[in-house]
Amino acid sequence: MRAQNQDEMPALQERRSDPPLCVDLDGTLLKSDLLVESLLLMLKRQPWTLFLLPWWLLRGKAHLKHEIARRVEVDVSLLPYHPQVLPWVREEHQAGRQVVLATASHERYAQAIAAHLGCFDAVEASRPGRNLEGRHKAAALVARYGAQGFDCAGNSRIWVITHRGQMHDVRWSLRYAIAIAGWRVWP
Repeated sequence: MRAQNQDEMPALQERRSDPPLCVDLDGTLLKSDLLVESLLLMLKRQPWTLFLLPWWLLRGKAHLKHEIARRVEVDVSLLPYHPQVLPWVREEHQAGRQVVLATASHERYAQAIAAHLGCFDAVEASRPGRNLEGRHKAAALVARYGAQGFDCAGNSRIWVITHRGQMHDVRWSLRYAIAIAGWRVWP
């Protein structure tokens, strides 16, 4: 790691006062959906589990994700990370900003991805009894950081609906709507 000169120090100190950046996983940091990836991997390795899926889903989506995660280990080094988003997230983290992986994916996978990438300070993810999707994700982040105490990088409408701060949207179809609302859009 290189030493910082005096000119860089004030910018770094300003950066650290930025609100946490909460980054979504499926469709944002990843080009794919981890539930689909892990489900297909499970069915390939254990085809008989297809008949268990309806029973797991009857107990809720969080239970479904947990059962899949119990049975399937995903090699996180092989996942299709978004080539524009990952470097930006790393830059934000290296600049001293708190970066949070906020995902509806199972916590086992989210923790493995965070450890592999090394650019997340915290992880908010689904676990047994809690599917961190949509409004539940928004509620968890608001409870942790306050109503406008965080910035978002995501591709879901829930980010637009629930957050009035800075939006970083990687799904270009939402870019226009976010700009109309007056939010800053990355990049």
